[in-house]
Order: sequence, then structure tokens, then C-alpha cells
Amino acid sequence: MAATTGKRGQTGRRVRLVDVAARCGVSVATVSRALGTGQGVAPDLRARVVEAAQRLGYVLPSGIAGKTVILAASQAAMIDYARSQFTLHVLDGLTERAGALGLDVRTRAVAGPGDEAALWAEVRGDPGIAGVLYLTPDDGDVAGRAGALGKPLVLVNGEDPWMRLSSVAPCNHSAAALATEALVAAGHRDILFLTRPGRRTIA
Repeated sequence: MAATTGKRGQTGRRVRLVDVAARCGVSVATVSRALGTGQGVAPDLRARVVEAAQRLGYVLPSGIAGKTVILAASQAAMIDYARSQFTLHVLDGLTERAGALGLDVRTRAVAGPGDEAALWAEVRGDPGIAGVLYLTPDDGDVAGRAGALGKPLVLVNGEDPWMRLSSVAPCNHSAAALATEALVAAGHRDILFLTRPGRRTIA
């Protein structure tokens, strides 16, 4: 997954946690904790990290500590999780970042239209929910089905073809190119490409 980003710095690209970590000479995990709850970080170091983040133009977390983010996992995501593949690593990253921000992660399995409708109703009715991360949704009109939630809805390992929703997805095109180049460099010439039809992030 892509690193958490802030606003664009003086170089014109988005400032990332890794940029703040490099400026302070500490790990990304330390910066994440310092900009979140501050737990386990010395006060003077936290102050130095916050100052560096501000100077670089990194957008500091808003007052969301204590709230809940819903992680909606599609049936495809749950199958992948059981195989200890991509989804497992995504969940590890989300859990670590949410903990640093003082957010509680509540997982909801979305196996069909009924589960999805119940999810939207829960989000609208609970003021303690800060937003929804929808993991590996189908390629249908998620934004249309969700309607006006009044809270952020972000697709993870998915895309909104109308670009109404923010999304985070792996760059499968570049990854496939790198894998193919490695096979060719190893002397292979007959290469089989296995794919999954119907998913935009893979096609």
C-alpha cells in the first residue's frame, strides 16, 4: 500500500511519514506514534517530530482519536485473508496506523447486498464512526450504493471509475512488468500470465 501522505511540500510532491522520519533521524513507526497518541515517545522527541512535520508541510492528524473506523471486508478480501496473502498485510498496516492515531478498528464482513445495506445504516446512525475503509470491493457503483454517508469512504484495493471516492490500490501494472523483466533476465521465454477477469485494479 502507499504510505500515508500529507500536503505537497516545496518539491511539489506529497510529504510522507518517511520524509518526516528522515528529517528527524527516527523510524516511521516513531513518527506515526509521535503524530498520533504520543504513547511511547519522549516529549522532547515528539515536539521535534511535530515541528519537523509542520516545516515540511505534512498535514497533522485531526481530532479523531477515540473514534472508530469501519473496515468493510468483501467476500474476496476474506478469502484472501484466509490464505494469508495480500489482505493480511493490508490489515497489519491499517491496524498499526489506526493505533497510532488513537482510532479503534471495527471489521465488518460484507458478503452481499444485505450486509452492505446494514453497513451504511450503521455508519449513518453512529456518530462515533469516523469513516469507512472498504477493502477489495466489487467493481460496481459503491458510491452510488452508499449514498450520502456524511463521512469519508475510502476504497482499499479498489477504484471508483467515476473518481468520486478516494482509493488506495497496488500498482499491478508496474509489479507485473518488474516480475516479467526478472523472468526474462533469468532466461525464461515462455511466461504464463494468470489473471482475474472483471476487476479494474488487475485488468
